[in-house]
Amino acid sequence: EVRRGAVPGPFIDLVKALASDPLFVKLTPMSKKQIDEREREELVTRLFAYGDGLTDYHDEVSRFLYSYTLKMTKQFREDPQLANIYRDKFNKVMQFAQKSFPYGFAKAEKGNATPRARFEALAVGSLLALQKKPNLTISTETVKSLFEVRRFVTCIRSDGANVRSKLENRIFVVRDWFLKRDGQ
Repeated sequence: EVRRGAVPGPFIDLVKALASDPLFVKLTPMSKKQIDEREREELVTRLFAYGDGLTDYHDEVSRFLYSYTLKMTKQFREDPQLANIYRDKFNKVMQFAQKSFPYGFAKAEKGNATPRARFEALAVGSLLALQKKPNLTISTETVKSLFEVRRFVTCIRSDGANVRSKLENRIFVVRDWFLKRDGQ
């Protein structure tokens, strides 16, 4: 809410538009309360911010995302074509998730929540893997096997989830898993 009100502009406009994308809505089930609190906008912002790198991240999510939003608003104003680049990144991740993730970003088939740590791991990890291998293909069975790996299960728990080392760990676990299993 603070970012939305304090930093209006083309970047926030893109985040709002993508947060209501029908495929994204389908892949990120959540409660009415979360929807009302604009949780999907939060997830889109995190995808971009963490996907662009954690160089300036110091375990304070709100401050990091606010600074990132300021920076991106300036960049989007200077180069309006950035909106298309970021929309394309988002769409590639969502299309990959639709093909490969058996339950979208939820934990189970009938899941009604999208835990942030799980979303960050899967979405940002996918984004980074797709940047290295744009034609990456991963079967739903391979993704299901990731969900059973102890390291994945441990790293997506919310205990200290915003500590940089844990954030990087969960993102890199997914990225590396996918890159090693491309075509499976």
